[in-house]
Amino acid sequence: MNFKKVVVLILLLNVLNTYSQNWLYKSGQDAFDGDYRYCYVFGKGEFPYNKPRLNINVFNDNHMDFYISSSGYYPTENDIKVMLNFSNEPNVKYTSDFISLSKDNETIFLYSFKNELDSIFNRQKIIKKLKKGSSLNVRIITDFGDKNLTFSLANSSKAISFIYSDKYSNYIKDKEKKQKIMDREKKIVSDSIDNIFEQRKIESENKQKLLIEVLNKAGVVELEINKAIDILKYHLKNKSLNIYEIRAINLYINNFGILGFKMYNSKEELIDEISVQLPETYRNFREKK
Repeated sequence: MNFKKVVVLILLLNVLNTYSQNWLYKSGQDAFDGDYRYCYVFGKGEFPYNKPRLNINVFNDNHMDFYISSSGYYPTENDIKVMLNFSNEPNVKYTSDFISLSKDNETIFLYSFKNELDSIFNRQKIIKKLKKGSSLNVRIITDFGDKNLTFSLANSSKAISFIYSDKYSNYIKDKEKKQKIMDREKKIVSDSIDNIFEQRKIESENKQKLLIEVLNKAGVVELEINKAIDILKYHLKNKSLNIYEIRAINLYINNFGILGFKMYNSKEELIDEISVQLPETYRNFREKK
């Protein structure tokens, strides 16, 4: 290989590396997804997942997906915590409040985050932050260790503005307006029944103590009891249920070491059912078999 060819190869590699750090965007249409717009950027990760990808997709101007792909395989979403740090906010960390996994367990969908003050930031607010600063640092925390990723925010503003069509922007504004109205109505209702919640508070606390005892007797290891209760509470919150509404809980651990809750009301009717994967409890369960 002569000197000229070496120089050309080095220049080509530099062009490819620069290209991979820029945000790319595109729109299209197909029979299954309808109209779509998407943008993404490749980042820097850890071997063997050296090229993680940060993605934003909008379908039919009314549905968004915000996710990280190509960063690894994740056995269960219950053990994943995602942290974000923007270059223009060096002292602020945003921690995932709600995530989910794809069916192949290789894509992490992001929904909302909290900062150190427990203020909630939905994905729309986080995406707006992507348009500022020069880079985004991401840490994915699991029971098997941490992964550190870095994404460039160069050209991000142009790419994100592209997928926010006028129709989608109006859809988001209308949705936020309706949410504010709902929040005001909820506050009025909440204020009017505050005394009822106060009366039920003691009952709720007693039920939580009883639930801890039941989980302990069922074989859930101590360090995962609070985690199981937090997952249960989060699930109930999404279903607009409160723990004091539950009159009976049947708890089981199946042959795969998965913890299950069956919840009943005062009429002995099944309200809901949830399963929780707890690695330490599973390991303990298998050792005793």
